Amino acid sequence: MSDNALTREFEAVLQGEPPLGFDPDDVVTVAARRQRWRRASVLAGVGVAAVVVAAVAVPAALARAPEAASPDVTSTIGDWPPAGTSWPRQSQQRLTTQQVTSLGHLNHVLPELVPGWTSTKHDYGTAGTFVTEGPGKPAPLVQQQGFGNDMTVRAGDRVIDVYVTVRVPLGTNPPTPLAQQCATERAGTAHGDKVTCTTSKLADGSVLVAAHNVMAFKPGAAVTNGRHLELLVVQNFRPDGTEVDAESEITLGAPASHVLPTIAQLTTLAVDPAFRVTR
Repeated sequence: MSDNALTREFEAVLQGEPPLGFDPDDVVTVAARRQRWRRASVLAGVGVAAVVVAAVAVPAALARAPEAASPDVTSTIGDWPPAGTSWPRQSQQRLTTQQVTSLGHLNHVLPELVPGWTSTKHDYGTAGTFVTEGPGKPAPLVQQQGFGNDMTVRAGDRVIDVYVTVRVPLGTNPPTPLAQQCATERAGTAHGDKVTCTTSKLADGSVLVAAHNVMAFKPGAAVTNGRHLELLVVQNFRPDGTEVDAESEITLGAPASHVLPTIAQLTTLAVDPAFRVTR
């Protein structure tokens, strides 16, 4: 099940419930971050004041639609993670240490990546076990271990949020096959979402999936400025079983100063070899 599908499935629950957090076992869901923002967006749509985590400022040059990508290339994509891929279970302390290291690298590369950069702010970080639903019914739980950081960059009066997660396999249940990733993302079109998604295989053997989703308004959630909830994610699935996701989001009704980065910028982050889980 895709993160977008989970967002819709739990939307009714999220209204009237506190924002999602992390349980005592440090288990976090991949969808939790989007659920939190989805709830804030819904509340804003019905006139309830909501505080949303700040995004990143980027120059006007970035305030454009993500560039189009090439058609899906799925015929040469094999199973992922590759058969026999194994990672030792890491302690919470070790993952947290790597999350801090990853944060330091983000602080170094974002000023170079964003033209007109003026400042970077770390909104929050996560480290531990990530859980998603795999293919099939009943859907098996797919576990990964890793870490992530949510950043706010400022450049002039523009704002963009960047969230980078790094994960490796944990457990035996396989994730959604890479050749089906875009089909899963496009499932939102049944709800009126506007979705573009491409899959490509890179020279190093990794697979890149880039998806852009402009989510349809839910009943009663439309806003006066007509700004939809918008998601952009680039995922790099590497031969050693590492998954690096670089994503950004514009919340429902966000001001015009809040913009998405380009696919090229998120791709630069997703393929950066410095973002990795060390054995």
